[in-house]
Amino acid sequence: MRKNHYIFTSALIGCCLVLLPFSGIGQQRGGPAGEFPEDQAISTLGNGDDHPRFMLMAPPAANLDQYRNGPFNAPINTCTNWENGNLNAQQAHYIEGWSVPYRCVMTDLPLNTSITLVLGYDIRHSSKNALDYLTYYHRMSPHDIFCDANHHSPECVTPAAGAFTTFPIPAPSSAGSPMPGMPTASFNSLPAAERLMVLYGGTITGIAYGTQGDLNASQSETTISVTFTVTQSTATLAWGGHIATRVDWGEGNAAAGISGSPYHMRLKSWNLNNLGNTDRSLSAGAVGPPCVVSGPSNVCANSTQEYCVTNQSGITYNWTVSGGGATIVGSNTGNCVTVQAGNGNYTVMVALTTDNGFCSDCSKEVTVEPIGVCSIDGEDVICPGTTSHHCAPPGGTSYSWSVSGGGSISGPSDQECVTVIAANSCNTSYTLNLSVGGPNCGSTCTKTVLVKDDAPPSISCPVDITLNCGASTLPASTGSATATDNCDMSPTITSTDNTIAGSCGAATINRTWRAEDNCTNSSTCLQVITVNPAPQAAFTNLPGNIAIDCDDAPPSGTMLAYSNGQAGACAIAGNATGQIAGNHNECGGAYTESWTFTDECDRTITHSRTISVNPAPQAAFTNLPGNIAIDCDDAPP
Repeated sequence: MRKNHYIFTSALIGCCLVLLPFSGIGQQRGGPAGEFPEDQAISTLGNGDDHPRFMLMAPPAANLDQYRNGPFNAPINTCTNWENGNLNAQQAHYIEGWSVPYRCVMTDLPLNTSITLVLGYDIRHSSKNALDYLTYYHRMSPHDIFCDANHHSPECVTPAAGAFTTFPIPAPSSAGSPMPGMPTASFNSLPAAERLMVLYGGTITGIAYGTQGDLNASQSETTISVTFTVTQSTATLAWGGHIATRVDWGEGNAAAGISGSPYHMRLKSWNLNNLGNTDRSLSAGAVGPPCVVSGPSNVCANSTQEYCVTNQSGITYNWTVSGGGATIVGSNTGNCVTVQAGNGNYTVMVALTTDNGFCSDCSKEVTVEPIGVCSIDGEDVICPGTTSHHCAPPGGTSYSWSVSGGGSISGPSDQECVTVIAANSCNTSYTLNLSVGGPNCGSTCTKTVLVKDDAPPSISCPVDITLNCGASTLPASTGSATATDNCDMSPTITSTDNTIAGSCGAATINRTWRAEDNCTNSSTCLQVITVNPAPQAAFTNLPGNIAIDCDDAPPSGTMLAYSNGQAGACAIAGNATGQIAGNHNECGGAYTESWTFTDECDRTITHSRTISVNPAPQAAFTNLPGNIAIDCDDAPP
């Protein structure tokens, strides 16, 4: 039967060393996961299986580092150049508004145990704002602001290797702040990815402020608690300390301008053992002033502009300008400079040098716009209700049209040309207003367009015409006038007649045609219609030649018919007379009967016929005795 063997492990909990039995036969260092982490120091007591073994574990420890990225003109970019101590201008370079990278490397941590670490940092130092809140550990942008022309990219910063988790940092308080809303507004303006704390080798479960310092005090500290669990005995917590900037707090309120080391980060305590108070400081000489050039980015050609940076004590300024024919007018050593633009784009740059030689610079690219040439073409007079087209000179950087009065813009108003619809009323106007060019270089002009119609319609009369008496004289038969107008597509056409009557139904009609447009402009033309007199009457149904016996009486009561085939005004009245020529009693002879019709126009028409008188008839016996027979001795009857 085998003996049981025991191994005792020692763990420091608080200030006590505890021996923990470990059962098993022949157990070696690095047993099941969670029992003996590889990076824990182990001490074995005893020889062979007949003696118990003991494991001695080191107490949990934490070290605070800050990142040493070298001086601004000789940056260090190894990614892991962490400093377990204080930093000065020969070791680091930072700019107000950046964040100083910090890490806490923790060793011999208990696994699966909730750990709370308390950090402290100075928000106020020597009555100035120092580290006003916490951020993500890597915030060093913009980075191309150093006078060293080769230093343009942020240094690489790597807190640790392996997997990590993140947790949002809560916003700091602005209670009692001399600058309303600060530092909360500055913190909240950061992207969410820049408001995270990072833990390598574990999981952060909570972050909460302990005490938040007085924003008006000469010296003030804020504390924050970070709670987490680890999955390995060595873990690294990483974060950043935001360097308060005069951009947020106002000139003279940032700690970068004081002497000494105002930027302090501390490990205050944790819930594992006596951590002590570890303090890391950064000197003000390692922090440069912010550099942001204010002034217009778009200017007019040949214009004069002013550019400035914040006026900061202890700073020497050196302004330069390049490109586009631009020049500096006056001094270039103040916090502001005056630049005379040329015709091309230019860059204005300033270098800020502190008393200890820290040099940062910044610049602004300026676009130079040509001064817009403003003029408006198009019609000066247009018809009511019509559309007109107006254009500005080509090549402008921008166009802005508007109209007032009797017109409205149809379509876009920001192009080279514009379309305007005139009001549908006579004798008015509209005014076009135009701005050409950019926001700084625009020029303006106007154009007034009259909305009226002075031109009368052009009218064309139908041809003169001659009609027979009684024919229709209406325009449908005699033709109508036509008209065109420069404005009115359908001018109104009317006519009036002046009739001069003649005899026998004849007439002359002077027909005046009139065309009028919408603006009461008119024109006329004359059509002459001639009506012929009524046609001369003609006899109808006249009796023809006849023959009568010698002893017949002349015919009497013969009806004479006549007509001119017209009615109404063209009907012809008159008198008809008849006479007989010759002896109508002469047997075997003839005589003439004639009629004459004289109409009211004194026109005469005559018709005649011949009446023949038959010769007297041959005598004929009457009552002649008939054949008879008598006796021989009778006397003749």
